[in-house]
Amino acid sequence: MALDLTVGGSSSDSYVAVTTLMEYIESVYGDNASTFLDLETSALELRLKLSALLMNTFPYRGVKASRNQRLEFPRWWRTDDEYDFIIDDEDYILDYSDIEENAPTIPAEVNYAQMEIAYQTINHMLSLDPLAFPEKEIKSFELGGSLALEFFGTQASNSMSKASISSLDIIYVYLGKWYKRISGGVV
Repeated sequence: MALDLTVGGSSSDSYVAVTTLMEYIESVYGDNASTFLDLETSALELRLKLSALLMNTFPYRGVKASRNQRLEFPRWWRTDDEYDFIIDDEDYILDYSDIEENAPTIPAEVNYAQMEIAYQTINHMLSLDPLAFPEKEIKSFELGGSLALEFFGTQASNSMSKASISSLDIIYVYLGKWYKRISGGVV
């Protein structure tokens, strides 16, 4: 169950390798993450794959660098100076390897966000026994203006609540630059 880390690949399933994940989690969380760091390589790969898939569900600004890439990054931004062209259906590149110059890359913050999601969200979901503690079963996970992880019966965190800062807020900080904010109103 090896990871496919190909940038812009059609079968890519992670932005970071297991070794990078372990180094990051150990440096940030230290002894508090010993149970996580003791997991088998296949279990860590699963957490990385699920976190990348979860990241694919978020709305981002710009478009994927190529039509056939599986993950959301790398991306073209229509407003970036170095990518000063408009991408339309005729110009949309099918394969990332066809990009000859100024190819977009995966920002480090995306890697950090994936590792945080793998550790904080996916690991928590996979390690729960909902029958033992039904109040700790995850009801919803939201990313945006009010980043929240909500359990049945209680709300764990919400960045918009009174002086409440969650460890999940770091994910929003990492992805905030690329995250598309949708607003609307009654017309």
